[in-house]
Amino acid sequence: MFGWLPVSIVLLIPFGTTMATAQIAAPPRAHQLELAQIIRQAGYECRAVESIDTQPSPDPAFATMLPEIATCSNGKKFLVVKSGRGGVNARPIVKLLPTDA
Repeated sequence: MFGWLPVSIVLLIPFGTTMATAQIAAPPRAHQLELAQIIRQAGYECRAVESIDTQPSPDPAFATMLPEIATCSNGKKFLVVKSGRGGVNARPIVKLLPTDA
């Protein structure tokens, strides 16, 4: 009566795993959009991030810190630091950098 059921389940399992792996890739500007949102949530004005400067930390003790300098479309630069040790609820630190006159 239900002879087709095991066959359909076997056929759907590979399809489901393919769908799950295909959704992992992020859009090209996803990180810039994420940084703009983080800066806005910190209370600063930043419609969009034009560029991101990431400098690797030479000291392995600071490997969990991810400092990035985000340049917004309005010309302001922000230092955004996310800690890898704070867990899901850890808020990133956002500081406005002085503008070069």
